[in-house]
Amino acid sequence: MIHKVIHKLGHKLGTLNKQNKTKLNNTNAATKTAADFYLKNVNPVASEFELREIQSYEDTMPSDLVIHAIEIAIEQRNATLRYIKGILNSWKAKGIVCLKQAIAESEERNKKKVFVADDDRWETVRKQLEKEGKL
Repeated sequence: MIHKVIHKLGHKLGTLNKQNKTKLNNTNAATKTAADFYLKNVNPVASEFELREIQSYEDTMPSDLVIHAIEIAIEQRNATLRYIKGILNSWKAKGIVCLKQAIAESEERNKKKVFVADDDRWETVRKQLEKEGKL
């Protein structure tokens, strides 16, 4: 019995591939509340506390924004209530109030990650060139 429950939970929290993303998007369209989405895609045996936490964000933010935060957490393979709340609190602090703003912020953040990585690589190369006396 317990193995079946663990198997079902493991399946729910499995890796997202293209097929799962399509399924996730279809579920999103059919889901009325973020709490329902959380139950269907993250934790089918969520406690009342978890559901109240999700619902409290829906009281101050649009449902599609809360659902998007849950989707991000799933894609990052960190679908915990704590991580989801972190995303939502970050958006709240930045004044993000709609899905369009959240998507734009995510794209901008991803661009910065590339530049930071490039800057780190350049710094490493620069130090090596200085060490060799070529710069």
